[in-house]
Amino acid sequence: MKLYVMRHGETDGNKIRLLQGRLDKPLNENGRAQAARAGEYLKHIPFDACYVSPLSRTMETAELATGRNRASFISEERIIEISFGSMEGSTLEQLDDDFKRFFLSPEQYEPIPGAESFRELTARISDFLEELKSKPYQHVLVVSHGAAIHALLLVVEKRELSTFWQQDIGNCGITELELIEGEWQITKACETRDLYYGKGAFTE
Repeated sequence: MKLYVMRHGETDGNKIRLLQGRLDKPLNENGRAQAARAGEYLKHIPFDACYVSPLSRTMETAELATGRNRASFISEERIIEISFGSMEGSTLEQLDDDFKRFFLSPEQYEPIPGAESFRELTARISDFLEELKSKPYQHVLVVSHGAAIHALLLVVEKRELSTFWQQDIGNCGITELELIEGEWQITKACETRDLYYGKGAFTE
């Protein structure tokens, strides 16, 4: 089985470095153009299934990239973005030093009440990946979010949490994986730069 994992296109929230989390922000015009360009790359792949986070920015990205109606997608809660609780809607510049650990020192990050931990995020992503192994598919598209995809790569590569942000995952960036002898392996890393978040979000 081959897995194509794509982040959603750009939103206006991305441009101002907003903690979007579960906020249902739509794509902006650039994001729609990014999704259409991704569709050119994906158009010859005969997807058996498309698993898409239920938020509108991922659903619209998947529609534009595949030319399919969202009714044909499998809406998958386990690949939704991490929840930031009451901090959702804050910009990176508004975060206090404790919350900045989410980006600077993920192994030290402690979520506020009502927010999701890295442990909870990676657990649901792991559950999704394990279940997918049993499906009779050859080609699968997964459309998700920045932190959720970083968690997926962390799980696949069995890395320490401190390395969470080591790979850039830009808007509409695609990472390719393959199920080989019962284990997921990355066969092509994402080549799209993250302009707003990730390892470059802050400097020490």
